[in-house]
Amino acid sequence: MRPDCPEDEFEDALLALASLHGWHAHCERKAFTRDGKRVLTPIKGHRGYPDVTAVHPARGLVVAELKSATGRFGPGQREWITALAAHEAANPDLLVEAWYPADWAAIELCFGAGVRAYRARYRRVASGPTLTGEET
Repeated sequence: MRPDCPEDEFEDALLALASLHGWHAHCERKAFTRDGKRVLTPIKGHRGYPDVTAVHPARGLVVAELKSATGRFGPGQREWITALAAHEAANPDLLVEAWYPADWAAIELCFGAGVRAYRARYRRVASGPTLTGEET
């Protein structure tokens, strides 16, 4: 995975990897206004829900916000990640994360071996993701 790849390419690769390892994954497709200048995601509820939700019957549940190398958090995204991550300590098979293309090796471990293997390698405690990047 190129560290500088666009978010859409990153998302496509992540979904393909999840599928390869037997995960069921969901993400919202971005829609553009007629002039092509604004991105809209037609949803109900609070703005900023993470990009990908994936579940595997034996390997866990992943909720991930994907960012390009220069990506910034949009309105509501930090709030969603923080609220979801609050449940990780009580749920060892739940992973809430913000991922960048540079995290590809960790992502491969997560989808290949599962949430517990990922947490054992990359997080000593279930303290939630490190959120970098300013809000837009």
